[in-house]
Amino acid sequence: MKAEIVTIGTELLLGQIVDTNAAWIAGQLHQIGVDVVYTSTVGDHADRMREILNRALERTDIVLTTGGIGPTEDDLTRQIAAEITGRKLIFHEDLLKQIQQIFSKRGLTFHENNRRQAYLPDGAIPIENPQGTAPGYIIEDTRGILLSLPGVPREMKFLMQETVLPYLRKQTGSSTIRYRVLKVCGVGESHIDHLISDIMQNTTNPEIGLLAHVGQVDIRIAAKSHTEEDADRLIEEQERRIRERLPYHIFGRDHETQEDIIIGLLKQRSQTLAIAESSSGGYIAQQFSAVPGVEHVLRGAVLTMNAESLRRLLPQSRERLEGAEFVSMAAAKAMAMAVARSCGAYIGLGISGVPQSKYGRITDDPVPTYIAVYKKDGSFVVQDYHLSGSPDIVRTRVKNMALELLRRDILGIHQHFSS
Repeated sequence: MKAEIVTIGTELLLGQIVDTNAAWIAGQLHQIGVDVVYTSTVGDHADRMREILNRALERTDIVLTTGGIGPTEDDLTRQIAAEITGRKLIFHEDLLKQIQQIFSKRGLTFHENNRRQAYLPDGAIPIENPQGTAPGYIIEDTRGILLSLPGVPREMKFLMQETVLPYLRKQTGSSTIRYRVLKVCGVGESHIDHLISDIMQNTTNPEIGLLAHVGQVDIRIAAKSHTEEDADRLIEEQERRIRERLPYHIFGRDHETQEDIIIGLLKQRSQTLAIAESSSGGYIAQQFSAVPGVEHVLRGAVLTMNAESLRRLLPQSRERLEGAEFVSMAAAKAMAMAVARSCGAYIGLGISGVPQSKYGRITDDPVPTYIAVYKKDGSFVVQDYHLSGSPDIVRTRVKNMALELLRRDILGIHQHFSS
């Protein structure tokens, strides 16, 4: 079944409130096999609401609205829903009592305008709202199903989970949707598309799509079937094909992070890590510090902002830094080796680059960054980049590429990759 989500409220169009409802509802509907094919936002204007809701009922099976069912004059959703489905608004005494009880429990004064919330389109199925004073409703119309919920996210989510989703599951049958996300670093979205485009084009179930983030691309696989086991089997078949095309680039699945994976690899090998950063501003160490169990593998981290602080904090770097620039591959190698030795770690990760404070908020000129991984056996793996963008973007990309270089070195994968 196909659905449209209509979020209602002039405040949304003015940018006074960010519409988080549509994205959340879309995710919930997708999980029960309902395809959201349109989302619309309309202000508190009767003619425009009629136009949007009529069009939505003509082109989809399910229309779900949020907002516009409160007690004020500009809460028009009930009225418009009744008009476009050829119904009258009918007063519900039981709903009024529930609303009055909520006011009484909260010690609030009940004003007569709240009676509006007890009127629903004739024949509509009420959705009681213990979280607030605005009940929702379901209209089973000849053109499709129209559901109206409060715009308050907390109330909307409660009614979705308690009433709407169980109702829609009965309407749509027993199909289930399962997801898997393969996380990729070290290769761009266009190159991934080139490598697996035939798989994506020739497969409709599961659906396969790409979502690019800063320094990372997600390959999303969604399968629909009557059982979770069958859906998982469909996903696993396509995951195997994708991994054959991307044998080195997929670092994790679903909610796994680069930090999770690296900590796991280090634990498996009884190895430890130390980090020295300059341009990334301690961001890499900060990300590691939030992962449970990091204390077993991370021996220490150092932040240096210039050559003087580097020599002072990591005196073992002096020999390698002799005559070298602070921002250089020689500096990155010196940092990696020195921090490993100083902290007694098996692996050292060194990041040398221009501190963010020196190039302002945004730079169009590529900023050089040098990354080195040192191992206790004396070996180095290095990579250099020239990155542009805001400090946050550069920092995130540096973190992602540094951890991808580290992951590959731990696994013994030394194929070249790009940002």
